[in-house]
Amino acid sequence: MRLRARVDTNHQEIVRALRQHPGCTVTSLAAMAHGVPDVMIGFRSITVLAEIKAEKGKLNSTQEAWHQSWTGSPVVILRSVDDAVALIDNINAGYKYNLLPGKAPDSTTPVDVLKQVLHVCPNCKHEWE
Repeated sequence: MRLRARVDTNHQEIVRALRQHPGCTVTSLAAMAHGVPDVMIGFRSITVLAEIKAEKGKLNSTQEAWHQSWTGSPVVILRSVDDAVALIDNINAGYKYNLLPGKAPDSTTPVDVLKQVLHVCPNCKHEWE
């Protein structure tokens, strides 16, 4: 049994930056392995699964398979603290421009929100309805 999951060198730095944002919660999923994304982020009623990769890091075959089979919202790839800040800023922008649930017109769906405010993993093969 694996005692400690291998994480990218920037993992702790990115998680720390996210947790410093008021209202942002982060749960590490890295120990789950089997291709599951590294972290689950909660902010302003939005839940995001994110893979943390080094600047030139790539998904391994297990991660690619998990991403392709995942039917939930697309997985975000974070490579730096700047990416993490941009994710939070994009979610905030969704509220500012009334794109997110609670402030959005009735026709706005969670898929619409994610399409508008998140940088999604290019390996995810989601068909947007």
